[in-house]
Amino acid sequence: MKHIRQQQGLTMISWLIILSALGFTVFLTMKIIPVYISGFNSYSSLDSMTKEPGLANKSLSEIKEMLWRRMDINMVSDITKNDIYVTKAKNEIRIEIDYEVRENIISNLDIVARFNKAVTIPTTNARY
Repeated sequence: MKHIRQQQGLTMISWLIILSALGFTVFLTMKIIPVYISGFNSYSSLDSMTKEPGLANKSLSEIKEMLWRRMDINMVSDITKNDIYVTKAKNEIRIEIDYEVRENIISNLDIVARFNKAVTIPTTNARY
């Protein structure tokens, strides 16, 4: 009969399974975190447009270019100019970004993250 003291601890196979699961989790985290950091940087660039003075007097293309430059400064590389939408209404400017990022994990397995955010900036005397 074996005593309890002789049966303590994990086997080598148990340790390998635990370490494999932990390693895979760290691997996934290292792939996903940069995508979300880039997404949050794009959101902060968009939010900073609400504090821009004189935005109502700029054309749609100028507003889009301003946001594009902010994205470039914040090193957001996943977005293109076609993912930025700027519209003007009677008393507001609406700026929206809508894009998705595909990050390859292993072979044909990808992770897709979709980012969509819009800000509405109230204006007066806007130029169309």
